[in-house]
Amino acid sequence: MGDASDHIEFVLKNPKAADELLDEAEWKINTLSLFPEKHPLVDEPLLASWGIRFIRIKNYLAFYVVSIEEKKVSIVRFLYEKRNWEAILKCGFSLI
Repeated sequence: MGDASDHIEFVLKNPKAADELLDEAEWKINTLSLFPEKHPLVDEPLLASWGIRFIRIKNYLAFYVVSIEEKKVSIVRFLYEKRNWEAILKCGFSLI
């Protein structure tokens, strides 16, 4: 999220929009703990088999996985919705 908000604030010169994106992202991501499986799995079969779900935040997508055993939601990527997110996610990610 930091890269997206930094781009909006410093490259596009719109700090208000950057703050709004961060506020909405924080609010929506925090709601995932209540109903983590509310949002759909991605349509792409391989990524869906990895359990990747997404939530739309303005013009961005926050991709996440749910660990029921650990009662944990992990955000794996936060990407602009028009990027080739399927290819980016297939390159892998770390669940730290």
